[in-house]
Amino acid sequence: MEENNLKVDTNDHPEIRKEVSTKKASMETPAPKNNKTSSVILATKESFIMESLSVAWNILCWRPWYVAVLPILVSMLASIVMIIPMLLIGILATVALVFAMKNVGIAIAIGIAILFLIGLFVYLFLKFVLPASMFQYIFIRNLLLGRSVNVKETFKSLMDWGLIGRFFGGTFLLVLIVVGGLILFIVPGIIWMIKYMFGPLLILDKKMGARESLRASGEMTDGYKWSLFAYALLIGIIGFGLLGTILGSLIIVPVYLISYIFIYLVFSGQVQSVKLKTTKAPAWQIVSLIVVSILLQVLSMIGNSTGGR
Repeated sequence: MEENNLKVDTNDHPEIRKEVSTKKASMETPAPKNNKTSSVILATKESFIMESLSVAWNILCWRPWYVAVLPILVSMLASIVMIIPMLLIGILATVALVFAMKNVGIAIAIGIAILFLIGLFVYLFLKFVLPASMFQYIFIRNLLLGRSVNVKETFKSLMDWGLIGRFFGGTFLLVLIVVGGLILFIVPGIIWMIKYMFGPLLILDKKMGARESLRASGEMTDGYKWSLFAYALLIGIIGFGLLGTILGSLIIVPVYLISYIFIYLVFSGQVQSVKLKTTKAPAWQIVSLIVVSILLQVLSMIGNSTGGR
């Protein structure tokens, strides 16, 4: 396998410069066919907004279907395991209602079975669905740092109860803080959202605890909240504006995630004065992804309008 063609100049990760092993492995980052350099992009804490979006678009153009669809497929496959307990819970709940008035004993037994299935549902969520969400961050981080990506090994490394617990706890705590601030006076919620925006990534990347990650995120964003707010505002306009409405999630979501994680790498000190080079995939791949994304968005809009009638 060829070395990943995403080149970065880093500060505290010299191992990133090492060559990727030539040993072939299944489900690793596919080597690009076109070796022409398309761009060199620089970014620092003082200049990162448009640069991060340029990086995101370059990554998407490098391997459009791979970057945009693979994380979604991993999440979909992980979510499939939850379908059976969900169906059984619904069926048993209906049966329990039927027997509740006639046979209390059977209704209680069914209720116990439902509780068991709910526990199984929670277990599957924590063991598969949440790691699938975590996978998106690690997958994109590795791409940005020029590392090879092995889906199987990456996903396996995330199935750590300690890491899952910290990520869930940190994300839940962040949501509580932001929602609480929005309910109180709106402005504190926005400030806290910017201040603690890197918390989940610090848990995954630095293996921090929930409170430690929020404290570290506050230190990282200190002095840059206005520029980070401008970035968040721009992303909101793109995502919820006309462009987001037309292009849909297959384009907008990857661009947001890549730019967000790129900014984290800059602010965490892992990347200083980044020079990122990419090659472009064949035009038909980029165009086909845009077309499919638009079609999915149109079908979604039609479905919503039909359901609302």
